[in-house]
Amino acid sequence: EYLAFHGFSKALAALQGEASALQAKAAAPSEAASAKSRLSNALAAGALEEFMMVWEAAIPRSVQEGKIGQIARLKAAGYFFLRREGLDSRAATELRAAISGLQSGALGLETELVPLLVLPFVSDPSRNPTTSASFADEFLASLVADVTAVVAEHAKDLPTPFIYTLVAPPPDALHGTVRNF
Repeated sequence: EYLAFHGFSKALAALQGEASALQAKAAAPSEAASAKSRLSNALAAGALEEFMMVWEAAIPRSVQEGKIGQIARLKAAGYFFLRREGLDSRAATELRAAISGLQSGALGLETELVPLLVLPFVSDPSRNPTTSASFADEFLASLVADVTAVVAEHAKDLPTPFIYTLVAPPPDALHGTVRNF
């Protein structure tokens, strides 16, 4: 309406065309995926880049820099590395970054995480006796469960991009109010 009112018909047509192409035209702000669901979906899909992008935006900096956040990031990076069977250089880089970002004492007595610390530095970690157990489904499931628990407790929903308010239809309650005028 705003664009049409001010004579920006070409801009409006371009915006509507792009929204249709992206199938985002009918997505109301309330239907936008929450940060928690985006993080969970990224874990399930093995989408490392999406997970890390949302993690940086949705997890408060104080949590990321604390023991809980550091361990959760290590577990997430380890999960992506293991899921990709150590063959993805991006996953290896992310795991190395998570390891180097650990503050002294962050791991404490969590000895089950020791294999994650050596994974990116071992050639063929799936055959190494020290790290091969990390590829077991049970270990991967425990990593996902631990990361999901941190996400559930600490993730903050991201604000809906303003552009969605331009292309999303107004809520039904607003239609009734407008009709009464």
